[in-house]
Amino acid sequence: MSAKARGAGLLFVAAAMGACIHPPAGRIGLAALPEQPVQPDWSARYAVLVVVDGLRPDLLSSEGTPNLARLIREGATTLRARTVSPSATLPAHASLLTGLEPEAHGVTWNEFAADQEVEVPTVFDAVLRSGGEAALFGGKEKLRHFVRPGMRVEIGDLPSDERVMEAALRYLPELRAPAVVLVHLPAVDVAGHLFGWGSAAQRRAVSQADEQIGRLVEALEQRRLREAALVIVTADHGGHGHNHLAGNAADRTIPWIAWGGPVRPGRLPPLPLTMTARIVLDALGLPQLPAPASATH
Repeated sequence: MSAKARGAGLLFVAAAMGACIHPPAGRIGLAALPEQPVQPDWSARYAVLVVVDGLRPDLLSSEGTPNLARLIREGATTLRARTVSPSATLPAHASLLTGLEPEAHGVTWNEFAADQEVEVPTVFDAVLRSGGEAALFGGKEKLRHFVRPGMRVEIGDLPSDERVMEAALRYLPELRAPAVVLVHLPAVDVAGHLFGWGSAAQRRAVSQADEQIGRLVEALEQRRLREAALVIVTADHGGHGHNHLAGNAADRTIPWIAWGGPVRPGRLPPLPLTMTARIVLDALGLPQLPAPASATH
């Protein structure tokens, strides 16, 4: 075997093992954008958080995900954001909504557990306390752990991103500021577990998730909500092989894309998923969440 062939084989094995993720910054149009600070000065009346479960950033492309490519061109993006450890759905969503690492928010389980509660405040609590609205539309029953009284909720074990997005779009006309809306799209993760991360089947699921995000963007623009909305598209984790719990770069590297009226186009440096809660509350003009008691001693 030639040295060139051996090198190509080693690169293939490294990619398959998730040893290193190289987000396609040039291929998706990100490299040409100017750099932006980590904490941009954004102001919005509505925050819409779209979590594409299991989306690894190297699965994005201008051809396969044209709607996300558009958000990247028009928004502020890092393709090297970092999720938490364990890189699993419930711990990551808890970190997204609280701004805390798992050891601080205490959500270390990853299945619905009737005897477990999320005991620390979330961005949902903050917006409801202010008199605003909170909503959660998701494709996994275990997300009920984040439901608070007074929220609009449609959750079920639905592998269909289309059905989740349809529920969210039905709610849009009822939005009242300030509002936080979480839309969880499950199908990319389902395809990863069944067929493997980076498989042809999963890439089709990524393209289908992109179509649903395009529907959301179109609806916001048709209702003239773009200027008042901060849309953040990210993931709870990536993955490699048929799972995402090894804690390597393939599992923990995620995209983080902000788009909407207050957002200037640009490249963000790598940021942790935990920063999302702070950015959302700053944008809505709401107080930051209090630190848990254990963190103050």
